[in-house]
Amino acid sequence: MSGPMHVSRSLARGVGLMSFVLATPHRAAAEVVAQMDQAAVILPDSACCGTTPPAHQARKENGMKSCKASESQTMCRILLIACATALAVAFAVALPQSAHAADVKPPPVPDNIEVPAGNTAFLEGHGVGTQNYICLPCPNPITSDPAKCPKSGFAFTLFTPQATLFNDDAQVTTHYFSPNLNPTDPGEILGTIRVTWQHSRDTSTVWGKVIQSSSDSNFVASDAIAWLLVQVVGAQDGPTGGDTLSETTFIQRVNTFRGVAPAGCDSRKDVGKQAFMPYEADYFFYKAAD
Repeated sequence: MSGPMHVSRSLARGVGLMSFVLATPHRAAAEVVAQMDQAAVILPDSACCGTTPPAHQARKENGMKSCKASESQTMCRILLIACATALAVAFAVALPQSAHAADVKPPPVPDNIEVPAGNTAFLEGHGVGTQNYICLPCPNPITSDPAKCPKSGFAFTLFTPQATLFNDDAQVTTHYFSPNLNPTDPGEILGTIRVTWQHSRDTSTVWGKVIQSSSDSNFVASDAIAWLLVQVVGAQDGPTGGDTLSETTFIQRVNTFRGVAPAGCDSRKDVGKQAFMPYEADYFFYKAAD
């Protein structure tokens, strides 16, 4: 078999290996290295310039160049670059992810929204979006406590947040209200509308209920929505087994900016009016400590 044919096949195997590595960003770098070793992409001796052909081949090709140097050397370099790139990508993707979890450091918060001991922060995201309100008579199924209703008997009520969480300019999760499709809390009813986060890469999803809130002026601006402590009451892996969020136990919403409901819901004529209020906030995800 001729040298160029060997090179072409070896190059194809090398490119295939690079594709394999790029498709497995969640694997540890050491595992990727092992897979590369098992794949054993090896150039045959006749693939690169500078090798000596067998005697009978040399006689047969008498009068011809023994090696197409430029072509063979170019392909060799491409193969080496492909494998080196695959390994570099493996380390660049795998290592920062494991290091990042150790760098998650939530800020000081009011005592009532502290996460219980035995949990550790593993993920953070900066949320940008809107708090979406609708004017309703109060109390109502969403705001059932009369003490939280104004004297007018009408109030803007949150019907969903609509936000995207980012970290280092990369999208982390989407954030909204949805039915809890997989309750993990014994008292949770399937289908209950809950605050939701869905991971943007593997679509693992968690549902939570607010168990504490704070508008403490030492932490929260007067024109900003409350800081929250959310307990996870439902979790679901993504369709291909992705589980980035699946082990989440608590979520904090902190460092809020704006998002409060506007004025203008004072009477029956305002019922049904909607308001989409821009906001920002930081979210910290916790899981049980190892």
